[in-house]
Amino acid sequence: MFTVDEMKRLGRDAAGLTALAELTALADRLTAHGTARSGPVRGSGHSEAGGGPPCA
Repeated sequence: MFTVDEMKRLGRDAAGLTALAELTALADRLTAHGTARSGPVRGSGHSEAGGGPPCA
């Protein structure tokens, strides 16, 4: 038997896994079409040297 808190946690975990699966599928499609890029996205605030602000 599950408590309400356990059911909520399971729901959050499932939602997180669904989002991860969607991102993975998108990355696979982009890679298959040759549009995937490595490195930071322009305007993301990320610096490869590590001196920029952290991404939010």
